[in-house]
Amino acid sequence: MGRFFKALVLLLVALIPVRGNSLNETVNALVDQKDYFRPIATTFGTLTNAGWFQSASVGKEFSFGVSIPISIVYLNGADREYSVRYYDDGCTTCRIQEDRGADVDCRGCIEVQRVSTPTIFGDSEIPELSRSILNRHGSVISVNEGDTGLIGGHLPDVSVLPYVTLQTTFSYYYTALTLRYMGLPEIGISDFGDVKIAFPGFGIHHDFQYLLEDLPFSLSVAANFTWLNAYWKTGEDDDNDIVGEFNLKGLSSFVGIVSGYKPLNFMEVFLEMGWENSFIQPSGTLDVDGTLIDDDDWVRFKGRNGFRASLNVAFPIRFNPVIGMIGGSQFGNFINIISFKSKNSD
Repeated sequence: MGRFFKALVLLLVALIPVRGNSLNETVNALVDQKDYFRPIATTFGTLTNAGWFQSASVGKEFSFGVSIPISIVYLNGADREYSVRYYDDGCTTCRIQEDRGADVDCRGCIEVQRVSTPTIFGDSEIPELSRSILNRHGSVISVNEGDTGLIGGHLPDVSVLPYVTLQTTFSYYYTALTLRYMGLPEIGISDFGDVKIAFPGFGIHHDFQYLLEDLPFSLSVAANFTWLNAYWKTGEDDDNDIVGEFNLKGLSSFVGIVSGYKPLNFMEVFLEMGWENSFIQPSGTLDVDGTLIDDDDWVRFKGRNGFRASLNVAFPIRFNPVIGMIGGSQFGNFINIISFKSKNSD
């Protein structure tokens, strides 16, 4: 059971369930390779912005509901590789002298190379890049493999990521307020330390049916927000390569419109369209093999934010099941088959 929690927590906080050099590499990458972790932030947004609505309509009378939405995201090519520029400083020095008329031989070196390299989910090889070595006259005498600082993907076998949360909704006079929560209390894991993670969320949904009574479909506006709060305090074992405290703060959001149509009394088809945004910010102080990393060193990594749409089908019958397809920065599905509503809205 300890290994299960360790793997779950590490994946959610953008680390990995391994020890030794791989874990050290991943922590160090949080300092200067934000694109390496961008799929984590993108996935955070895709998963937590799904399944908020059980209908495009919100009734006038008071209603209360509880549900357990489950969302799934499918990792794609953009989640496995990213593009990076590599600068050959030796070649640049040689080219500058060459442009000034100096008698140097740059041997066809390339100053800037743009290559694809794996993300944390990548399964490709780290690109081999060249570094030019100059003699005392400024000519290139040899080309060695450059130290890029890039690392390979540590989770290449992951292709699907799930998310489940508890959700409760209150609605009155065409407006619905939704609260969400998923998390783990602070727990200690042997030889690893103390971990804690929470995903609280808040959403609002307002229906304009009282203004657009003659339309054959419903039209509403909606917004939802989910926060990430994660904490890791390493164990006090003297053999630990990493010592200290590490935190992750994040936010994902969606703002858009929701429109629905009932072709049958027992079925509603509704569409969500809008803008999706997500980011994750590391913080804390860690000693990694004698190198101190503190709040000034960490970098924020953002998701591939952009337009998002979800096509959903709801069945306003017992348990109010809803299924949906997500399209945007990533593709996914969600399902909500465990639901209770005190009153169905008309």
